[in-house]
Formats: sequence, C-alpha cells, structure tokens
Amino acid sequence: MSFCANGVWFAVDFPPYRHRTHVIQPLLSREDLPISLRMNLQRLERLGPTHEPPLGTPERIIAELNVPESAIVAVFGGGPDVFASAFADHLTLHGTVYSFELSDELGVRQSNRPPEWSSRGYLTMRHKENGRVPLSDESVDLVLWAFVLRTLGHVSCLLEETRRILRPGGRIAVADWIRQDESNGPRRDERVSAATCERCLASAGFGLIGQRALNASHYVVIGRRPVGDAGAGMRTA
Repeated sequence: MSFCANGVWFAVDFPPYRHRTHVIQPLLSREDLPISLRMNLQRLERLGPTHEPPLGTPERIIAELNVPESAIVAVFGGGPDVFASAFADHLTLHGTVYSFELSDELGVRQSNRPPEWSSRGYLTMRHKENGRVPLSDESVDLVLWAFVLRTLGHVSCLLEETRRILRPGGRIAVADWIRQDESNGPRRDERVSAATCERCLASAGFGLIGQRALNASHYVVIGRRPVGDAGAGMRTA
C-alpha cells in the first residue's frame, strides 16, 4: 500500500502478524526530495527529539535579565513561542516581541496567541538562520536564542544579524542545556557548553556579561553589543 504526504509518496509494508508494526519506506531517496524539504530534514536530524524545558524556565530567564516592561525583544528558536509568550505577558503596551521560528520556510506563521497580545506588538514569523533578519538596524533591546545553539549550521551568520539588529548596549542571551550527562534532554555530546557559547559571542564582537545556571539542567550566557561600535558589523541587503 502507498500514500502521499507533503508531496512525497511512501510505501507501507504490513508484516503478516496479528499485531502489525507499520514499516514505512520512502519511494523517493533524499536526493529526490525538494531542496527546502531536504534542508528541513537536516535541521530535524540536528535537533533530534523535542526536549521541553521545565516549567518556569522562560520566567526565570526574564527575571535573570531584569527585562524592562517597555523593551523590544526578539526571540529565536525551533519553537520560540513558549519563551516569546512569557515576554508578551511581561511587557506593557509599549513593548514589542518578535518570535522567530528558525526554518527554511519563510513568512509570517500562525500562532495560538491570545488576542490581547496583538495590541502589545507580538509578531511571529519564520526565518532562515543564514538570511537577513527583517528588522531595522539597532532596533532591538534584547535578543534571546532559546535552546537553538546546538541546531545551527550557520552560527556566525545569525550572530552577525543579532549584532546588527541590537542597539548599542543591547543584550544577547543564549539559553541552552548544560553539557552534562542526565536522563532528561539531549545527549551530552550533542550539547554546547557555556564556555563554548561564550567564545562564540566574544569572536562575534560581543562583550561578555557572564553566565548563570537557570536550574540543574540549563544555563544562560549573556553578552552585550558594545556601546561604541555603532555601525560595526552591518550586513548589506
């Protein structure tokens, strides 16, 4: 038996057992798939199983960063809304939250956000990690990378764009898994240590504020765009 999903045909083999285990085999090889679908498959392979952070992690990040209620915030992640929504609850009508889902498909995406968030400036969209972020230079107070560092294939590109959209003195916060063995979350060898994260920020021209443990499993590394580097590192359109 065969069926089609997302434009790709699959063959299903039903073994002759009373309790059947469905073995699904693609009729097309990876090379036969459209380029956008192949790239999304590669991202899913890097991301691996979905590992949800414990309840309260977004709120802990906001508290650690002491985010003003009128801040302009951009959140990048594989599933950023859990963090962006916490910022939307925290900010007043003068604040704005941009929720960027890193994907190889572009455009505004649907989000199950409450209607009142629309009046607070809550915008959701997809973004290619090596593309130009659709925000103006020096327009954001805080950028959060939410548990996405280990999945990136173009870290330097997204760091450069983060620096471009941050105002001089604006902060970048990278939240991720502590590099350790534990039963919850990704494997240790798939995690990026806080020390490696700090080196990445420093190499991109960010000043380091420090790192903190959010809980027993997660850290946040905080950097700042130097006040005196106005116009530095800008990418052309």
